Amino acid sequence: MFLTAAKYNSSEKEGKRYLPNRFLEAFQPITFDKVGYPSRIENEVEVYRYLDSMHDLRLKEYYKSEECDYAPTEEEFTVMKGVAEKIYQFSKEKYNRGIVVKAPMLNSMNVLRRIKCLTDRNSENFPTIFEMGGGSGLLGAFLHEAGYSYISTDVAQAYYLTQNNLWEALFPESVEEFLETVGDSDAACHEKILHIPYWKLWELRNRNMEADIMVANHCLTEMHQRSLRFYLAFGRQLMRNSQYKLFIAQGPGYFNTGNIRYLLESFDGMGYELIYSEKDFVIFRLKDSAQDSAIDIKRLLRKYKGGGCFPEYKKAKDKTAVMFDHANQKISKMKKVSLKEIEEFFSSLDSNVNSPDEEFITYCGLPRL
Repeated sequence: MFLTAAKYNSSEKEGKRYLPNRFLEAFQPITFDKVGYPSRIENEVEVYRYLDSMHDLRLKEYYKSEECDYAPTEEEFTVMKGVAEKIYQFSKEKYNRGIVVKAPMLNSMNVLRRIKCLTDRNSENFPTIFEMGGGSGLLGAFLHEAGYSYISTDVAQAYYLTQNNLWEALFPESVEEFLETVGDSDAACHEKILHIPYWKLWELRNRNMEADIMVANHCLTEMHQRSLRFYLAFGRQLMRNSQYKLFIAQGPGYFNTGNIRYLLESFDGMGYELIYSEKDFVIFRLKDSAQDSAIDIKRLLRKYKGGGCFPEYKKAKDKTAVMFDHANQKISKMKKVSLKEIEEFFSSLDSNVNSPDEEFITYCGLPRL
């Protein structure tokens, strides 16, 4: 079911009626509100503006990133092309403008790669991924197509609607919306994407829903501090029986509600330990007294020189971290698709590859905001 803005708004109004004031205070898109970024739409046709957003003009920057290898392998590029073509056709038919999704493709594919490096998808316990703040829904699309069980939530109405519209277009009848009820199932399944509006999270805290890995990309230092603590407590409940018990993040986000020190100390205080850290990616795990190979956060922070990235630590001893690093290094040595080939593919979809935001930024004479 393609959600409409009217349907979302009416369900939100009803769902918020009996929630705690402090919950409602915490679950607001406060960083978007602070900078003036539109987080709500009046009509679902406006979804087209959000399909390729928040990564304006960063295709070359991501490809040549010194922080991480974002260049895709041939296999990854094949997946990217298939999804990009579907999004272009879907947006052209539904919104009368074909959107070419570019930089977010590299960004989300890189997260999928890292999740694959962390998980054994051939085991009987196929991992379930829970993502908060899923943006345009691209990572969710990649995960679902790759066969992962996937659950998602978002506090921004515009992005929630974008996620729904994208997934319904790519995977018809595969989205289980929890807009009014929490459904009959407490666990994700490979055939369905579970989509949960933020106001249902309070009800779900006492349910039997389970997940293996929590994901939050570019939003941890953007959300309300109580919202972060809620998710960390929620994660303990979701992952209580998992063999993974991991919380991962690509980039901390815009420093609005906290900094790196606040972030690491929050995880530590809520029962998580840091086992891997590089400039744009961290792995936390629920604390286990039997483990003694976590990174010393206090020592790490003493050496941290600041900036908009995570602190880098290259001597991880944890078994999961070592396995991940070896798998990631193996992929980094594989042959990658050239930037020229990527750009030519995007240009083959449309002569104008710029998103509405990129058109505005280019007109203003700025490389990017």
